[in-house]
Amino acid sequence: MSRIAQGIAEHGEAFGHWVAHIGTEDLDQLDAFEDHYRGEWEPFKAYIEDYLEDTGFYAYLDTIPEDMRGYVEVDLEAIARDWGGDYLVVELRHGRVAVVDVTD
Repeated sequence: MSRIAQGIAEHGEAFGHWVAHIGTEDLDQLDAFEDHYRGEWEPFKAYIEDYLEDTGFYAYLDTIPEDMRGYVEVDLEAIARDWGGDYLVVELRHGRVAVVDVTD
């Protein structure tokens, strides 16, 4: 119990949601929180946009011929829906969401 309280004190509300998601059977998983935690965002789509920017996806779109760019659209709603199973996305009290990668 003290490891959980310490994690919440150190990482905030998101850590409590992580524990609720993974359970308390394997306490070593608690230490993996930092490896999986992606931060707080407003909303989950903002995380996706940042991820696409960081990975160079938007730069790739710049390689599309200029006359075709108007026909290319990134469907952030579809990405959020499709990625929903790979991430624990929880609403926090202050209106933002915590994003935790739950893939192994």
